[in-house]
Amino acid sequence: MSRSDLKTQSVTVGLRRKIVSGRWRPGAQLPTWSDLESTFDVGRTSLNRALRQLKRDGFIYASSTRGTFVAERPPHLYRYGLVFPTSYASNGWNRFWSTLSRQSSVIAADRDIEIAEFQNVCPTGDLEANNRLLTEADSSRFAGVIFVGASELMLPQLKDADLPRVAISSHQLGAEEIPHVYNDRDAFEDRVIARLKEIPDISGVAVLSEHVYPFANFGQKLVETGFATRSSWLLQASGLYPTSATSIVELLLNRPAGERPNVLVITDDNLVDAAIAGVLRCGLRVPGDLRIIAHCNFPADQTGALPVERLGFDANEVIGTCLRLIDAQRMNQPVPGFTALPPRWANEPV
Repeated sequence: MSRSDLKTQSVTVGLRRKIVSGRWRPGAQLPTWSDLESTFDVGRTSLNRALRQLKRDGFIYASSTRGTFVAERPPHLYRYGLVFPTSYASNGWNRFWSTLSRQSSVIAADRDIEIAEFQNVCPTGDLEANNRLLTEADSSRFAGVIFVGASELMLPQLKDADLPRVAISSHQLGAEEIPHVYNDRDAFEDRVIARLKEIPDISGVAVLSEHVYPFANFGQKLVETGFATRSSWLLQASGLYPTSATSIVELLLNRPAGERPNVLVITDDNLVDAAIAGVLRCGLRVPGDLRIIAHCNFPADQTGALPVERLGFDANEVIGTCLRLIDAQRMNQPVPGFTALPPRWANEPV
């Protein structure tokens, strides 16, 4: 980096620090160019470059007749990052993340803020995406950052940054460093069981999950509550290859009425469409022959070919909670290490 570039960078950092620290508040007029040249001991060329950079980054704006002003909504107060460890094109992407991505733009418009999305950001992710996030964080262009996924996937370079952060994850690694927001699976199970108690003549309950471990106790809960189930009815299908659920469900249900469950609980919305395809192959009537209770992330983007009862979590509440926790950190208020969000039924008020 040349001496001129170093000088420009130094001025840019100094000017930005005055804005981020609150010394120059939103809407405030900056000193004259002559005063700035004197304050920073810099020539007009370097000052001009620094001001242009701050303008590109959204910290200031210029009026040809009145001077230069701090932006009314500078990024360190009104811009948030939403960071995913994979990308749309990756097998690791899922419907929950799609819903978060989609609703973030809705929330941003409603709140008159900016939510900038970053994909494939992790230590082994896309180098360009990683560097872009690090550069913007280093330039104070975030009010805070929301990491989707376990916090150990965060870039190590950000762990010591003075940047409000939240992870959308139930994973506990790193919880002492960053608040976690997660969808309450235990509450999901409890609300399913409460609904089952309202349904007459249940002969058996099957559960289809993407990962068996988080729902390992679900079968025991069902038995303890008085519902019949079997180990062979507690099933797993891969979220990376959801079409596997079609054959799994067909094998489960393609048998006489007395040998199959009459309730199917699907705990992951990535499996719902494929599981319903398996039900259709068996020619079962829903809800006459089989009731289906399926996980869903709201606002839902699927209508479905069968009348399915949907229970799940609201992406607007998830993102809204993350923004609230970030703003609390900015104001040096205490925040909990974990915030569990409850599920709701379709059309149930949040």
